[in-house]
Amino acid sequence: MAVVLILPATVGSAYAQESVFFDTEPVPRRPGEPVKQPIAWQPVSGVRMQIALGNAPRNARLTVSDAGQLLVLWQPELNQPVLTVVELLAHDIDTGELLDRETITFNLSDDSPSLDDDGNALSSTLSQPVMTALVNQMVSPGRVVSFRVDASTANGPKPELQVDRLPRNASFDANADGSRTFHWLTSDSDQGEHLFRFSAIHPDNLQLRTRQEIVIIVGDLSRKKTIPTELSITLDE
Repeated sequence: MAVVLILPATVGSAYAQESVFFDTEPVPRRPGEPVKQPIAWQPVSGVRMQIALGNAPRNARLTVSDAGQLLVLWQPELNQPVLTVVELLAHDIDTGELLDRETITFNLSDDSPSLDDDGNALSSTLSQPVMTALVNQMVSPGRVVSFRVDASTANGPKPELQVDRLPRNASFDANADGSRTFHWLTSDSDQGEHLFRFSAIHPDNLQLRTRQEIVIIVGDLSRKKTIPTELSITLDE
């Protein structure tokens, strides 16, 4: 995936001696631990640049955070080589010329500390998220179903919260405290029994997750029955 960074041109600039990327030291990571690696770079005066991945693992990608930080996102596989290299390429959009190339080496080892996004070591003991108990619901057609979904972890980070699906006229909105609110305005066509699966996922290890299933009955439960679908785990900014 390419991230296109368009910068205003300045007259009379020369970029042949300028570097785009700053050198990056090898990055220690534990096998299977998600990577969210910031990339240090600088613009080249007068040049519209395209920054993209070169040689890299098949599921690595580039993204730009809301704060404008360039990031490499990658979920290493458990059988990934111990030393895995991600290549970054910067090209001049107008001429196609390669401006700079940088490689980042990830050292995947069980002895590596878990790191946060700033490169700080995390507690070596991560635990399953704990979800607040959810209760089954029964409403008449046309009524609103609304409840809060929340979870916590023992070492502090707020878990990512997901629901397996959203029916029509339903939302799963984020709250300021990291919880989410499930809100569903039901209708006559929703009559039946609906089973929903809610998940809390540890942000520092996507394999650590907790699930709860609840039943929402709208009107006549014999009219329809829906069951949960499997969630795909992704890293979203």
